[in-house]
Amino acid sequence: MKKINILIFCLFFLLGAQFLVAQPFQTVRIPAGKRHFSSPAIEAKIAGVINRQTKCVLIDPYANAFNRNKEGSYWSSDITDMKPELHERKWEVDGLCYVIRLAYEYMFRPSDDATTYPFLIPSNCFAVVSLRQLAEMERTVFKNTDFASECEQLATEVDAAIRKYGIVNHPKYGKIYAYEVDGFGNYLMMDDANYNERAYLEQQNRNCRMYSYAEIDSWRNRFYARIVP
Repeated sequence: MKKINILIFCLFFLLGAQFLVAQPFQTVRIPAGKRHFSSPAIEAKIAGVINRQTKCVLIDPYANAFNRNKEGSYWSSDITDMKPELHERKWEVDGLCYVIRLAYEYMFRPSDDATTYPFLIPSNCFAVVSLRQLAEMERTVFKNTDFASECEQLATEVDAAIRKYGIVNHPKYGKIYAYEVDGFGNYLMMDDANYNERAYLEQQNRNCRMYSYAEIDSWRNRFYARIVP
């Protein structure tokens, strides 16, 4: 049944219209450490999804939803550079990160709301991890060391900004990652419903433990539901 669901989703994504660039990774999960698929058909479909995502990003890296062809959109009158291939043009940092993340997982084995403060910590954490993954793919697969170095440099810059501005003192739990900051001392504490911080936290916390508000909220919120695979 799981194979059938993945095939149906991949076919819908490849043939259908109006899809979000972040959708595939949320639906198609590749087991850690498992590069070879039990079904060549599933592997081919996932590769097709990655290729289609790449095509979409090349059409417009600032769009978040695309048509199958050039059908236009209800949002075509938006005050932005809309194209007939676009369904919606609402840029999000994590949208591009998901494209890299799916390709990276295949190689080896947030929210749509407006922000209160301009520096959204979970999405930027996600960007740091994705840029480093992209650098690894560019260096090992395509031998593009110059672009890989650019990705690593940008990841280092964003990482330094997170460390400088994104960590705040919680009155009970000490230093934790904020949800949003403005770089001038103001910040917002809030749970992040996505998984954007998880990979970043795993990288940072090998030597010292620091938590996100989402983790703390899971401890103290009796209505929090933890899904065990």
